Amino acid sequence: MREARSRAELYVRAAGLRISRILSISEGGGYYPQPIVVTGRMAGAPPAPPPPPSPVAPGELMLGATVSIQFALRP
Repeated sequence: MREARSRAELYVRAAGLRISRILSISEGGGYYPQPIVVTGRMAGAPPAPPPPPSPVAPGELMLGATVSIQFALRP
């Protein structure tokens, strides 16, 4: 938020304006889990065995997010 406000101040000063207030804040990006697929089975058939566990490798996971802020300006 501080960085967004600082950048907005830079732009409005260059245009000879001032920030009046924040109009909206929206966020995008980040982690989106994969959907779980459910399959049916035929009546009377035994249930399918559970899937093997997913291998988990050590390491890093990078996530990103984008925040957009709209400001109202005044002279």
